[in-house]
Amino acid sequence: MGAGVTRKMNEPVEEIQMRQMVGTRFSAIVACALLYGIGSLAPARAAEASPYTVEGDIPMFSFEEPVKLRVKVFDSSRREVRDAKVIFEIVPAAGPPPYDHMTEMGFKEKMAHGDMSHPGVKDYRQHLHTMELNQNIKAPHVQKIAAYDLSTGYYTAIHTFPRLPWGVRVYVAGPDGRLQRTGPVFPHRSHCAYFDATNVELVKTYLHQAATLASRQQWSDVEGKLRVMSASVSGKHGLYYMTERHHGYDISKVKQEMTRLQEAVTRKSKEAVLQSIGAVLTEVQRAEDFFGAIEVKQTAEPGRYEIVVTDNANEKGVTGALVVVQEDYEVESNLTNPVIVPFQAPADGMNHAKVAYLPEGILAAEVGNGRYRFESKKFGTAGKPKRIFVYYALHQPGIPSKFITKEMDVPYVQTAAGL
Repeated sequence: MGAGVTRKMNEPVEEIQMRQMVGTRFSAIVACALLYGIGSLAPARAAEASPYTVEGDIPMFSFEEPVKLRVKVFDSSRREVRDAKVIFEIVPAAGPPPYDHMTEMGFKEKMAHGDMSHPGVKDYRQHLHTMELNQNIKAPHVQKIAAYDLSTGYYTAIHTFPRLPWGVRVYVAGPDGRLQRTGPVFPHRSHCAYFDATNVELVKTYLHQAATLASRQQWSDVEGKLRVMSASVSGKHGLYYMTERHHGYDISKVKQEMTRLQEAVTRKSKEAVLQSIGAVLTEVQRAEDFFGAIEVKQTAEPGRYEIVVTDNANEKGVTGALVVVQEDYEVESNLTNPVIVPFQAPADGMNHAKVAYLPEGILAAEVGNGRYRFESKKFGTAGKPKRIFVYYALHQPGIPSKFITKEMDVPYVQTAAGL
C-alpha cells in the first residue's frame, strides 16, 4: 500500500488512496510518445484572433499513468515566448471510438512500429484528430496551469488521463494578459492500465439483492431491483457495453438468461427466480473472466492457498492489489450492507460502481506476477459461501476504483449449475 501507509479496519477506500504516495514514470511516457511518432513538435495552427502559435509534444496514448504535456509558444515573428501564461484544458470526447479494445490495441502496436500506412491506422488517426468533444457542462473538464522550463523552452504540466478519449486545448496569455485559445485540439487516448469490470460487479451485487428479496417473496422490491439493474446492464458503460462493445465478448447467453429472469419474476416463482439468478450469475462471471479472472489453488501444504489474478485483456498478472479472502461470506449482506454500491443515482444514468468499504477477512500476501497467498483451516469447507475480493489501481490518482470478486459455493448458483 506504499511506504509509510497503514490501513485501518473499515477505513473508506477513498481515504486510503488519498494517503498513498505515487511514483511517476515521466521519461517512459515521453519515450512512448516519441516511439509513436507524435512527439515531433508538429506546429499547431494558431486560432484566428491569437498572435501566438504553439508546437506540441503531447503523447497520443497512455495507460492511466502520469503524462507530461509540453508545448512551445511562438509569436508572429517565430520568436519563442518565455513569459506567457499557458493553460491546458482537458476535455472528454463526446463518444467512444468505433472500435473494440483489441482492434484499438492492434492499431496502437502498428503505430508503435512506425506503420502509419495501414488503412485502419489512417482511419483511426483521422477519427482521433476529428473527434467531437463533450460540451456538456457536467462533463469533467480539467484545467492545468503549465510551468515554464527554462532549460528546454517548454511550458509543461503533468496529468493522469482516466480511461476514455480526450482532447487537449491550449490557452495562452501574453504580457498583455489576454487569454486566448491557440491552435487545434491535441487528441489523447487513454486505455486501462488494468481491465475495468466495476459495472459487472455492480450487476452481481444487484442479482444477490434480488435473490434475497425473492427468498422473502418481496416481489415489488424484486421488480424494483430489476429496474435499477437495467442501467448497469444495458446503459452506457454497462455490462453489455464493457463485455461486448469494448472487449468483443459474445454476451448472447447473458442476455438470454436475463430475459428468463425477468419472466420468472413476472410469474413470482421463488424457485424459478433463484435458479434463474444463479444462471445469470454464472454467465456474468464467465463474461468477467474473459478479461479479468481470479483463480484459487490449494498448494501442496495443507491449509495454504494461492490466488492468481490475471488481466486477460492486457495479458499480465494484476500486481499491487488488496486481496481479501472472505471465508465467512454472507450473501445476504449484499442487501443489508453492500460492499459495492452505485457511483451515481439511477436517474443520472448509473454507469459505474465504487467500493463503500473494504470487507473484513484474510488479507492475502502478494508473492509476485499476480499471485497472492493466504492460510486458512476452514476455507476448504464445502458448502459455505466464500468470496475473494480484489481491489486494485490503488496507486493511481484520478483513476476510478477498480475491483473484481470471485464467489464460491453460493447456493442458488450451485442449483443453477445442477450441482
